[in-house]
Amino acid sequence: MNSVEDRIRAATRAAADTVPAGLVPPLELPPAPGRRFVPGRQRQGVRWLAPAAAAVGVVAVFVGALALAGHTAGPTSRRHGTGVEKFPGGGRILLSDDAGSQWLYADGKTATVGAGFTGASLADGSRKLLAWRPTQNPEAQPQCARCSADVDYYVTALSGTPQRLVLRAEPTTKRGNQVIHEDVQLAPGGATLAYMRLQESPNGRPLSAHLWTRNLATGASADLGPVPSFAAFAWQDPSTIVAQSGDQRSLISINATTGARSQLISVRSPRLVQAFEQARPGAGPPTRITPLGASQAAGHPVFAVDVTAATPNGSAVYDLVAFLSGASVTAYAAGGSRAYQSLTLGPNGYFAILTTTSPPGCPPLNGTAYVGNVRTRHLARVPVTGKNMIVGGGPAGAAFSPSGRYLAVDYQGLLTFTRTPTIASLAAGSGYPAHFVATAFDFGKTPQGWAR
Repeated sequence: MNSVEDRIRAATRAAADTVPAGLVPPLELPPAPGRRFVPGRQRQGVRWLAPAAAAVGVVAVFVGALALAGHTAGPTSRRHGTGVEKFPGGGRILLSDDAGSQWLYADGKTATVGAGFTGASLADGSRKLLAWRPTQNPEAQPQCARCSADVDYYVTALSGTPQRLVLRAEPTTKRGNQVIHEDVQLAPGGATLAYMRLQESPNGRPLSAHLWTRNLATGASADLGPVPSFAAFAWQDPSTIVAQSGDQRSLISINATTGARSQLISVRSPRLVQAFEQARPGAGPPTRITPLGASQAAGHPVFAVDVTAATPNGSAVYDLVAFLSGASVTAYAAGGSRAYQSLTLGPNGYFAILTTTSPPGCPPLNGTAYVGNVRTRHLARVPVTGKNMIVGGGPAGAAFSPSGRYLAVDYQGLLTFTRTPTIASLAAGSGYPAHFVATAFDFGKTPQGWAR
């Protein structure tokens, strides 16, 4: 199947479909010092949430590791796809794959971003780029001739310039130990950087893992204490980080300035257990919880988590996405009983859940995209028609327009666009409007985010 036409299903399938949410009574969450929810955090990219090897239980992450080459002052004249020369919603979409990355503009033109960067992601509410490239620190010695000891991180404008160095790779120790910065994240508002500081022996054996922050105004760094090397974390607001516990059964709230810690929630919480069992009947109690990020919905502060329970033989998971808001939990279980889910947070409370039954680490061979809003209790299934259904392919990524009115879904390289349902439509459970818009670009790249 070489052409776009060969990859697109000719028939149109009826679209209106609604998935109810498992709404449960309020969950009592212990207060954390100084914790508050602030809209504006959007975790970019796609996280397929499922158990990996038992030794680490790590979340497989498909995020904005973007290969960036060169810089142009504006969009090029090159066009792609099926003849469609623009997409709805305006702005520009960051696309990437192993071969590189580029901005896709609403008129169909493209442009590369930055100079010398090997990766980037949208940050600070899609107003900035957090970009990186192999370190230029001569004291950071690589372990092989063609390796990089680590990367240097920069904050830039969306064009890729100007470039501000915010985290430099650290020198290799006299014993040959490598210091590596991982999961580097910019806080909402862009004032603080958080990252995992790992130290490994010359043979790759883990020696230590600590969570650090850096004040970008003063340059001061703070060690917030040890964390498991495989733990996930996410900003909850500009002053609070939510991190996974060592056994992955709890979430810990950490003050980004003082390092003070308190338990936020556990998988043993009765209300969370009830939400899980209602959404995934017969799956048993949940065994793992993973932080995903905070919604941008003004007036409706929520924090998203993924909750899972492994099947008895460990070959699959029962998975759901839950939103915590004050003392309540709203849970969504999209797809089949053993479908893996990923979450994309959008503006104004919108979110997308992509499902697949493919094992972690494999391309989604089937699956469905759903849209919801934190103000409502339902999901609407994104309609599938001849222009956004690839034979033998499932959704691999998604991005919302800056206004939240449109959603781009990547079906294995075919980028399609639909208009999001209104909040009233979602609240009523009436599914997707019949007059949705669908256009397509054949890029072979995955959307990492949508900026103005």
